Amino acid sequence: MNASNWKIDPYMTEVSKVVLKNLVRKKEEKDRFERLAQKWSFAMFLVGLGTFLYLFLVIWPKVLVQHVNLVYMLMSDKVIMGAIFLYGLSLFQFSFYKKKHKKADEEFELVRNDVIERGDELWSEPEQWKNRHHILAFMKSEYNINIYHK
Repeated sequence: MNASNWKIDPYMTEVSKVVLKNLVRKKEEKDRFERLAQKWSFAMFLVGLGTFLYLFLVIWPKVLVQHVNLVYMLMSDKVIMGAIFLYGLSLFQFSFYKKKHKKADEEFELVRNDVIERGDELWSEPEQWKNRHHILAFMKSEYNINIYHK
């Protein structure tokens, strides 16, 4: 987010630069939490798939051949207990980052809507107001932030 070399400086006041930096920071925070939630979701999927394969390929044949109680076999198997622990950890982390993402998304939308509503204050001079489309296009192309409308 190196705002010191933005190519749109002539069209911005110091206040609008600070507000846009804050908007970009909120967007990056939101995206970071979204990526973390996706990673933990993928971890849950892998643990679940690995556990299913282990059950199907290792535990189930033992149960059929040895005629052992399935519940006892599952509760005494350290791999299954480890998988349950890892799945629980992944679920906890996923839900934690999902909540963080939701909160960051709400904060980002508040700041984005504030920028849209207060556009006439951020670009108060006629020359800045006339050239604000450069800033809007820059924010859309560089950071994928739409501040054209709500």
